[in-house]
Amino acid sequence: MNRSELTRLAAFLRARLGAPTFAEPVGREGLLRPSDNGHAATGRVNPRLDTVERALLGVDAYLQMAEEHPELPSLLVEEQRVLALWQDLQDIASEWADHPDHPFPPPRSAGPVSLAGQRRPKDVLPCGSSAPSATCHRELRADGVLVYTMGGDLDMSAADALTFDSPLDAVRAVVVDLASVTFFDSTGLNALLHLRAAALKHALTVHLAAVPAQTARVLDITDVTALFPTHPSREAALAAIGTPD
Repeated sequence: MNRSELTRLAAFLRARLGAPTFAEPVGREGLLRPSDNGHAATGRVNPRLDTVERALLGVDAYLQMAEEHPELPSLLVEEQRVLALWQDLQDIASEWADHPDHPFPPPRSAGPVSLAGQRRPKDVLPCGSSAPSATCHRELRADGVLVYTMGGDLDMSAADALTFDSPLDAVRAVVVDLASVTFFDSTGLNALLHLRAAALKHALTVHLAAVPAQTARVLDITDVTALFPTHPSREAALAAIGTPD
């Protein structure tokens, strides 16, 4: 299981299942972003295409995370789920004997991983290096809540700006404010999963605030919505966390 295999499998399945041709290419190898989640021009849903798109995005997010953060502990947690998604995709594709990879080889695992180091924030600071289309700032509040404020397009070009690596020893909870996000793909998803993995090591919860509709859709189709408590605003998230005892 690698990116080129995923791209080839995605193109094959979308062609066989009648995916719209106007989806926009994203990712390093041109993996197509699902344009309408299985809705044809008639407005009816293609359930099998919807299932395929969900699985493709989930595998794509995992592969990108493995490429960019090979030492991340959450890779071990996610591996079995992603291998199951990959097997589902292969099972569907095996219905057509003309696929170039037929019969399909068994999926390969990603191997052991470990977490990279962290740096300490001071007041409100950038999360990482600058990006032309995205912003990320962090603030450790006096009440012990670490707040990340995101904005712009959280895509591949913004990967270096999405560095959620603040130390969590003195933190009670983490809030990620997504109100100003205009685009969100597997790059942003990987950053959130990375942050959650680090937070879990400290028994902390990562709360999402003001999640835009497009971002919520990506979280939903990758089945990670339940991993993050979600609030309508930053204020609502802080209220839900409460004050220190």
